[in-house]
Amino acid sequence: MIKIPNLQFVDIATRDFTTLKKTLIDANIGENPIAIAIDPSLSKNAVSEIVDTLKEVCVKLFINPKIPYPIFVVSNHVINSSDFLFVKNKDDITNYYRLKMKKLKKRESHLLSKVRTYTTRINHYRVGESIDSLKEHSKKHKMLKAACKEKSFYTDIIEKIAEAKKR
Repeated sequence: MIKIPNLQFVDIATRDFTTLKKTLIDANIGENPIAIAIDPSLSKNAVSEIVDTLKEVCVKLFINPKIPYPIFVVSNHVINSSDFLFVKNKDDITNYYRLKMKKLKKRESHLLSKVRTYTTRINHYRVGESIDSLKEHSKKHKMLKAACKEKSFYTDIIEKIAEAKKR
């Protein structure tokens, strides 16, 4: 039977690269949503260093912190990072990943096996490079949308002026 992706909690009190890497590998990072609980007694600078080390570990393991499953960081200090989702306590994490175990139906089992396959493909694909190209592509689309909106505005003004002249 395939394991349903369920939120896993990992406690971290050190910023040592090898220790963090081993802890995250043991927690099957990238295969499940993970909540990393950082020791609340640590200062904001120490939490910031741990977050930087977590970023390095994710890069080294070719794991994107948001795809296919998010990485939550439970800490008293919120660090400005676009990679991880910060929460103050474990109860603030969405209930979406907190699953009650039950026997799956045949169709659900089949769909879950597809999810496993796609997750494996995503983990082997370098998502970070694609996200950068998608951001660049979306930036061009936003510029095009703004230009079209401006053109529409001026077209409406010209039409209103033309109607006013006909009267």
